[in-house]
This record gives sequence, C-alpha cells and structure tokens, in this order.
Amino acid sequence: MHASLSELGSTSSRIPYSAPRIPLLESRIPHPCAAMQYYIVTYDIRDPKRLRRVFKTCKGYGLHLQYSVFECDLTAAEKAVFEDKLHRIIKHDDDQVLFVDLGPSEARGEKTISALGQSYSRLDVPCYVV
Repeated sequence: MHASLSELGSTSSRIPYSAPRIPLLESRIPHPCAAMQYYIVTYDIRDPKRLRRVFKTCKGYGLHLQYSVFECDLTAAEKAVFEDKLHRIIKHDDDQVLFVDLGPSEARGEKTISALGQSYSRLDVPCYVV
C-alpha cells in the first residue's frame, strides 16, 4: 500500500535527494554516426594546481595509463571540447599537452601494451600531487 502525499506530511521535513554524479566518461553516448578516433593524451604541467586540474579533466575523457598518460576514444566534437577545457587550464608558455592520433577506434583491433622496466599495470588509483 502506498501513502499519499498528504499522509507523508510536510515536504520541509524530508531529506533532499541528490542524484549520484556520473563521470563524463561513463555518461557519454556518442552519436551512432560519429566516428571515434583513438588518442593517447599526455601532458607535462609545471604547476601542481594546474596539474591536478588537467588530471581531473583528462579523467573525464579517457582511461589513465600512466602518471601523465591517458587513452581516449573521442569524436571530433568531444576532442574539440576536451581541447578547449585544457586550453583554458594550461599556461601555454610553461605547459604542454600532446594528442597522439592513433586512428579510428573501430579499426585498432585488440590493444596490446608491452613494458620495459617495471611491468605495466593499469592505474585505477587516484593520482595525488603534493
């Protein structure tokens, strides 16, 4: 049996509901005709505050591979928005962000990562800059 609104009482005594925040990466649904390109995005940022902001921005668009390296599947529109966000964060005389275009996402096949030195492990832990 369901209670009516009048039986529930005043709305001022209710605890407000806040919907969980969904990261951009998980909520993206590209247009079915939009061509996705595969990019490696890497950056060298001198200031710790800008570095944190660039890192958080990149987390919304790709998968974290190494400290300053992300893999991203992006449409042309997503790439333009991503670049614009980064453009507003970085200091162009001191910092650098590289987008390495590796071609169409659907044509890349299975991803293989080999490592020299320490073995590769996917970084799912947060990156903290002190």
